[in-house]
Amino acid sequence: MEEDGLGSDPVLRLFKKRQFSSEGEGYTTTASMGEGLGHIDAIIGGLELTAFRFTSFYENPDMRLRKHSWDLLQWIADDVTGPWLVGDDFNEIIVALEYLGRRFRAMSQMRDFGAALEDCGLLTVGFRGYKLTWSNRWKCGGNVKLHLDRMVANDLMFLAFPDMLTHHLNSVVLDHIPILTGFRLHSWARRKRCFMFKEL
Repeated sequence: MEEDGLGSDPVLRLFKKRQFSSEGEGYTTTASMGEGLGHIDAIIGGLELTAFRFTSFYENPDMRLRKHSWDLLQWIADDVTGPWLVGDDFNEIIVALEYLGRRFRAMSQMRDFGAALEDCGLLTVGFRGYKLTWSNRWKCGGNVKLHLDRMVANDLMFLAFPDMLTHHLNSVVLDHIPILTGFRLHSWARRKRCFMFKEL
């Protein structure tokens, strides 16, 4: 748990550690992680935090292997019994409006991604900022931009944290912009403190 230039808001950064525990003013947060190809799976909980599952998911860039990624997501979903937040780089878009560029994007790819999210009961978390999170950074007519990075959650996560919001931050050097997801801890409401996830 670190302060990250965001005032007194605690920011949780998930590194590839098996377990970690950290304490701060009014909260204790613990996570146990399972690592696998393309994902990190964690259970997050604490004294003032409704326990939820967080999966950092990286979609395989090889389209021939996408089915394995969606099968993995479904396999995790079958084990989820409470609030669940999933996010990071899915390497895919849901609708054509999330794409800007001249290169062809197969509709079947988008359908498969949308079907995988629907089968897992996951919906995109609302966001603030520029919609397209990735750019190939080419100049002129070859530039392509897509909404590849997102946070999605199940119904129980939205019920537990109704004010959850993802912020699309700015970057002038990265092909992916950073995304930051935060939600208010209701017991901290009078102190205006928030809990946040930051994709690095």
